[in-house]
Amino acid sequence: MQNNFICDRNLCTGCTACFNKCPVSAIKMEENDEGFLYPVIDENLCINCGLCKKVCPVNNVNACVNTEESLQYIAAAPDNVRKISSSGGMFNIVATYVLNSGGYVCGVVYDDNMNAVHILTNNKQDVLRMSGSKYVQSYTGNCFQQIKEKLDNNIKVLFTGCPCQVAGLKQYLNKEYENLITMDLICHGTPSPELFIKFLKEEYPNEKVLDVNFRYKKDNWGTEYNIVTKTDSGIYSNKINDHIYTKAFAHNMCLRISCTECQFAQKQRTGDFTIGDAWGANKIFKAKKLYKDKKGASILLVNNSKAKNIFDELKKEFKQVIPVKNYSQPNMQYPSTKHPSRDDFFEKNKTMTFKKAFEETFCSKKNVAILNHCWENCNFGAVLTGYALNKVCKLLGYNAQTINYNFGNEMSENYIQNSLFDDFKQKYIDFTMPVRNYVEFEYLNNYFDNFIVGSDQVWRYQIITKDNLEYFFLNFAKPEKNIISCAASFGIYDIDSELNVKYTKNATIKDLYIKYLKNFDSISIREENGVEYCKKLGLNASLILDPVFLITKKDWEKLTDEDKSPKEFHKVAHYIINSNQTESTVNLAKQIITDIQIDDFIKLNSKDMSIQNWLWQLNNCEFFVTDSFHGCCFAIIFNKQFICVNSNTKILARMESLFKMLGIENRLYKNFDEIDYEIIKQKINYEKVNKKIEEYSLFSKEWLVNALNKNITDDVIKSKIKIKNEIRNINKEYAKKHRFKYFIKYLSYTSKYLLSVSKKQKQHNKFKKDLFKLRHKHLKYIQ
Repeated sequence: MQNNFICDRNLCTGCTACFNKCPVSAIKMEENDEGFLYPVIDENLCINCGLCKKVCPVNNVNACVNTEESLQYIAAAPDNVRKISSSGGMFNIVATYVLNSGGYVCGVVYDDNMNAVHILTNNKQDVLRMSGSKYVQSYTGNCFQQIKEKLDNNIKVLFTGCPCQVAGLKQYLNKEYENLITMDLICHGTPSPELFIKFLKEEYPNEKVLDVNFRYKKDNWGTEYNIVTKTDSGIYSNKINDHIYTKAFAHNMCLRISCTECQFAQKQRTGDFTIGDAWGANKIFKAKKLYKDKKGASILLVNNSKAKNIFDELKKEFKQVIPVKNYSQPNMQYPSTKHPSRDDFFEKNKTMTFKKAFEETFCSKKNVAILNHCWENCNFGAVLTGYALNKVCKLLGYNAQTINYNFGNEMSENYIQNSLFDDFKQKYIDFTMPVRNYVEFEYLNNYFDNFIVGSDQVWRYQIITKDNLEYFFLNFAKPEKNIISCAASFGIYDIDSELNVKYTKNATIKDLYIKYLKNFDSISIREENGVEYCKKLGLNASLILDPVFLITKKDWEKLTDEDKSPKEFHKVAHYIINSNQTESTVNLAKQIITDIQIDDFIKLNSKDMSIQNWLWQLNNCEFFVTDSFHGCCFAIIFNKQFICVNSNTKILARMESLFKMLGIENRLYKNFDEIDYEIIKQKINYEKVNKKIEEYSLFSKEWLVNALNKNITDDVIKSKIKIKNEIRNINKEYAKKHRFKYFIKYLSYTSKYLLSVSKKQKQHNKFKKDLFKLRHKHLKYIQ
């Protein structure tokens, strides 16, 4: 196989479809340095038939998933079956059905060395060993070949496994078999087999481990379960919160890297059936009684007609079956998020014990959560400054992740989904788990000791922060956490014009801002007027560069080079956000560049332009015209001759501050009529500018390092607690006044949504309905 790869290595699940399919046995499954199995091709044996690529489920995701709408049930088997099951006993009922019809079951057991392996059997005792969760990746070996042999002989087979393993089997078989039943699990992710064995050896050094029951049900089923380990010397029981391995698994520290980008964590499932714990069933009225018996309940998805026919036949075997709608869990929608210390944890395990590596990395002082405008899907500058800060923190030795919260859904009903932006963010920015509300923001305290807000207009009240104060001022972070603003911006000249507004009877927005800002351990601002404003409020703030300047020109050019799509050179690029100034740009360019034609211009506002192409066009033009702050930043980084024309005097502080720092004030104009062409024709002295950028960049990085290394003392924590209580009292007063108003608006738009006729009306009213519901819930929470 040319290039010796089958799919993107970060997406490879180790399902063994390629290993089983290879007609000349040129593929072996070998462990990488993290203990996960990957296919390795022997080039001497490979005949370049391409079957391995064709069979790979990662390369063919759409072919692996069901297209029919799933039926959903909360299901519970009889008590004796649930006692030996992880949750509601669905697997055991279907397995018994298959065995009684003379069939075979393929599932996971521990072998004599505690390796998790798939076996194909018709032995009831072996099938009993398959019951219960095994929090480690299993090896399917040559089971796919064995299954095919049984199926071709008209023998019924049940295969159960992770969605990727079910997908691998289906791709290997490459045809529908009526006598095959597949069952995928709602999968959190698969830990390293090597680390699992390492943990057991360290935890029980002089004993042979015989079994690990991760979901022991002696007392009850629920989230506070025991882990029971059986060895040749005895039986050991640990509460989940005391079991280091399970904590590492639950917090995504030891998962295969593909699990954090899983292509199969979606509503469309790979199996005929999908099973998992019915967490949240207590919120479903009909299931409350079942949930309270604490013996286990499964969520069951019936994903196609074949499964429906089987389930209709098996319903009588269940103690209770409750139809539900719109049930969901996180891993039915998106993958588990990579823990910020995941890579560090694996690295430390090479030289430390599992326990020591966990203790040093779990909530490391090196973990940083960043909140900014990375949710933007047509704002090049917002995404690039978010990317830059994420990367700079990593270059400084920190485990940085950007908080995955989409403010766009709240702030604009016209929010645009842009696959080009999504692709860039997915590839180049590490995100946290998706967070959807204040409670989930608070949960981030379990992972991070440092929280950064910035850069960009994160504190622009009227446009950005108005309905998201608690988020953009990091109020969800606990008092003992390190709270930082990095190159934050108030967005306008006259900051008081937006903040001297009544918030409650006794407090203005400005009063609230002061209290929020006092909770910060370090404050840096992007504009000089913002620094001066903080000083007037009695706060110490530093002036630093926007993070895009903290990455070198070579780094940005390397990023553009990774995009191999065809590009076309243009002499003049213009990126005008606030108005259509194409004609003025053309006239300006003709004064600067001779023999210029209309084809020599390119407008960089297109939503069909990738971020890398946007950078490339800017880097390769001769002259650049913009009204954008970040447009100016990248023109300066790429040493372009450029001009900034922006008539919105309210927001010019950001440009004026930057241009003053770099000594290029003559590149900023309020309109095209003011332009001094003699000055514009003069080349910018980038030798001087680059030296100043180097100086300010060094200062900015040193400031950030000092901010991240700050020790939070007990006195500081006490002060933060006091301020947080003051903020909470103000917000309680606001919530008391406004919560009912938002509830009425929610009811109003719910009615309008139900009565909507046109698609556009329905979308608009749904947006409003969801928006006011969210705000009402948040006010209810803070009240």
